[in-house]
Amino acid sequence: MQHRRQAIARTIAAPLLATEQAIDEALAQAGAMATAMANGRTAAKLPAMVGQDVFESLGAAMTALFEARRRIVEAHAGLDRTREYLRMPETSYGDMSPKPPLPAAHLTAVDREAA
Repeated sequence: MQHRRQAIARTIAAPLLATEQAIDEALAQAGAMATAMANGRTAAKLPAMVGQDVFESLGAAMTALFEARRRIVEAHAGLDRTREYLRMPETSYGDMSPKPPLPAAHLTAVDREAA
């Protein structure tokens, strides 16, 4: 059963890593697009207001990509917890350094004295 679970884990790991890579590549391309747009506007000697709506749309798209990246990292962490639950060994599929611990949640400590 353990060998079967490891085989199944490999079928999940491959698309997970491909998805992580695709999101990073999309972010890099969006950054390149922003650079090209800014440089193009300057080279064409256009006022800053020209294309502002496009910059804002690109910014919104990049924000969505950052959110997608955060969510796929959360999914990866969830799969890692499942691996631990099943007592399966940790396997590296290409990362060169160990994963840092993820923060438990996005919580803010509140000082009771200040309230």
